[in-house]
Amino acid sequence: MVSCSTRTPRYSRSERCRGCSPSVKCTSRATRGCRGWRPLSALESASQIDVSHNAALEQLDIGRLGSIDYYLRVTHNPLLDSASVTRPAGGTVIVGGNLGEAIGLDPCPWSGNSFCESAPVDDLCAPGSDSDCPSGEPL
Repeated sequence: MVSCSTRTPRYSRSERCRGCSPSVKCTSRATRGCRGWRPLSALESASQIDVSHNAALEQLDIGRLGSIDYYLRVTHNPLLDSASVTRPAGGTVIVGGNLGEAIGLDPCPWSGNSFCESAPVDDLCAPGSDSDCPSGEPL
């Protein structure tokens, strides 16, 4: 799944390996065949971006992204090297569980960020290791 949202305008569309301009809120769930996904390359800022569970994604070009308001989440992309992902200023940045990276981490490196990264919401962190979901439920 690849999704992004920016400030204006607010509408949605689905695409296959095409792209979303900096002014579009978009979601793409059909990126399984993509080797590299470049539609985010023009973004300089965004509210939130989630790039997760893409079996064939090898590249993610967000090099111009200088700031994120809410969160950037890049997880569970088995062919994507996390070291190649730009970390913008601001917001919460969660990059993990990608190429060769372990999941079920204990201690949880993202504990305290207001996002639950352990069961039943996610498997990046071991059950009970993320203080953001002490009851096991998302906040």
